[in-house]
Amino acid sequence: MKRIITLCLLFLALSGLKSFAQPKCYINGYYLTLQGDTVVGELHFKDMMYLKYKSPDGREKKFSPSDVKGFTIQGKEYASWFMEQYNTKRFFRIEVRGYYSLLSFEDYHSQQTTFFNGTSTGGIGFYADNNYSGYYLQKPGSDFLLPIPKIMEKLRKFITEHFADDPVIMKKAEEGTYSVDSIFQLFREYNEYQDKLILNK
Repeated sequence: MKRIITLCLLFLALSGLKSFAQPKCYINGYYLTLQGDTVVGELHFKDMMYLKYKSPDGREKKFSPSDVKGFTIQGKEYASWFMEQYNTKRFFRIEVRGYYSLLSFEDYHSQQTTFFNGTSTGGIGFYADNNYSGYYLQKPGSDFLLPIPKIMEKLRKFITEHFADDPVIMKKAEEGTYSVDSIFQLFREYNEYQDKLILNK
């Protein structure tokens, strides 16, 4: 029985389930040219790497993240950013805009499997984790994105390094309030803190 459970977990781990749903057909939206112009039409994107555009007269174009500034589809905004890990640009979804912006990336092509001890799986457990998938911090005026750690201890250190000027956030971080699941809350609270500082100047 344990062997069956282990095999089932392995199948799920290697099945490459995608957490970010992508449209499978053309959907109304718009993209931004490198010059900042807005072009409206039907869009389709794949694997955070390519964007297809269909004009009202049916003509199609294919763009890489280096060809456009970004695009918006289904109410979700994406921007092209240089990704050091690939030494090229990729599309990132903008989750929170503000003094600190929160972006997310889904890596569909680089998978890592981690093994660990687990009593529920007969002593061995594992899970598949896309190497560069996750959330990224973009600081004002910076062209680089900082990957946000997924492990609690490393996340706490990350917060200490980059959010240290907000005493309320630092106290919550010490109490273990923040995790990857509450990363949106962290960014919104910090941006509100920065907005108040600007208003009080």
